[in-house]
Amino acid sequence: MPKIFKVSTQPLDPLAFRPYGCMIAPLPGQTPDFQGDGWRCWVPLAELESGIHWQAGMVQGEKRPLVVSEMERHLERPECVFALERAVVQTVAFSRPDTPGVPDERTLKAFVIQPGQGVMVDTGVWHGVGLPAGDERIRYLFLLGSGRFTGESENSGWVSFAGEVMVQISH
Repeated sequence: MPKIFKVSTQPLDPLAFRPYGCMIAPLPGQTPDFQGDGWRCWVPLAELESGIHWQAGMVQGEKRPLVVSEMERHLERPECVFALERAVVQTVAFSRPDTPGVPDERTLKAFVIQPGQGVMVDTGVWHGVGLPAGDERIRYLFLLGSGRFTGESENSGWVSFAGEVMVQISH
């Protein structure tokens, strides 16, 4: 029987997310850089690393329990995630100190990315698949940097927590 580790979601906040990457969204009350009749624009919200070729993809997630049993990481490239029409729960974690190739459930955070918000997950940071924050299916866009890929070891694949651990997220 797996050991259950419990974590609560938290709103996406630039300071809270900073250890894992950066938030990509205007801050509440932030003045637009440009605006016109019926539109506002904030730029830049983040700097994308030069020299990296970016690939875009989309994930569709069905309503499911908020449980995480495995994560992935990219050692040589960042990944950006953007919520489209519904909120997404994005989990992130660091490696276990004693086993660097395994995510550490004790460091796992679950951030709620609202539609129109995004995050850039730093290289080497473990992250789970985006989960629906509500009762409906979600779709989210991701950008995956690919300019420095040097071999098979770059992408960890999906790696389980040590000792049959599952993380249950309350929202």
